[in-house]
This record gives sequence, C-alpha cells and structure tokens, in this order.
Amino acid sequence: MSTKNPKFPDLSAFSDTTLSATYGKEWHSKINPDHFNEHVRRKLKMTDNPQWEDWDVCHLIATANGGAQAVENVYLWKDDLNKQLGDQYDHVQAAIVADFKNEQYVQKAIDLSANHGNSVHGKYRGERTARVLCEQGRRALNSGQAPDAVVAWWRHRKGSRRY
Repeated sequence: MSTKNPKFPDLSAFSDTTLSATYGKEWHSKINPDHFNEHVRRKLKMTDNPQWEDWDVCHLIATANGGAQAVENVYLWKDDLNKQLGDQYDHVQAAIVADFKNEQYVQKAIDLSANHGNSVHGKYRGERTARVLCEQGRRALNSGQAPDAVVAWWRHRKGSRRY
C-alpha cells in the first residue's frame, strides 16, 4: 500500500504564455491531456528525477468529465492510486484534495472547468459545488465504495477515525 500523500504544484512556477503561444488563446480546451501533463512535469522538474518517477499529474476533475487543463485542477500523487481512480471517481478525488487543501481549492477547479466551456459530467451536473462533491467522496471512501487500495490508504491516513 502506498502511504505517500498528495502534493500540490507551486502555481507561481506557471504562466499561460507558453501554452497560449503554442495552442492559441483558448488552449485549455485544445491541448492534449498528455501534452499538458508533460508540460506540468517539466515545469516542476519531475522529468528524469528519480524522486518523482512513480508519481502522476492527477486531475481533480478528470478531463474526460470536463475538467480544465489548468494547474488549479491538478495535484501530484502516486501513479498506482491515481490509475485506480481513473475518471470514475471525481468525488473521491475531491474529498482527498479537500482533506489536504480545502473545499475552496476544489470549488476553484470546478469553476475553472465551467469557465472554459466544460461541464462536470452527467452524475455531478447540477451538483457542482465542492461541498456536495466532497461529501459524496467522503461517503464513498468511508463505506468502501472506491478502489480498495485508495480506501486502504484513506483509512490508514485517518487511523480508526472516520469522517
């Protein structure tokens, strides 16, 4: 079981100018997710650094679900846990991120996605507030309704205390 906690990129290291020059003004909706992730890895000096070799750039709101290609919508986490969540567990991602940052961080990712013409996918439409998504995620984690390794990590982190 991975016990590594998520990390959050230093936003001051980023500017939209490089991506805007390459993809145009609306680069958030045009850029390939793999290119964006690689851009983040390079800016954070994660490429070819053994310390980061098994870490992923994770989207809080998955791009497949309308999440923006923006630094405010990503965090860094062990790749084995991120891969298990995939794009089916935005609510679980939201609960984890809120636990380390706050619900305002989650709300900013939701708002940013909506501002770029994206919408949070089907089952979250109309429930786009961070509070609701985080609560759904906490319930899923506490009841075991998420991938086993992620639930085990959550329970290990929380000890016997349950949210």
